[in-house]
Amino acid sequence: MGADENDLLESSDHLLPTSRLLCQLAFAASLDGLEVRIAPED
Repeated sequence: MGADENDLLESSDHLLPTSRLLCQLAFAASLDGLEVRIAPED
């Protein structure tokens, strides 16, 4: 995780250790079955 992504995520009240910005996800066949949780709006 880069500094910019970390800065954006730190402002969320719903931050988890596994939190990432979706725009940082590289889609690939290996993600088949991935479960995604979207945090409520802050």
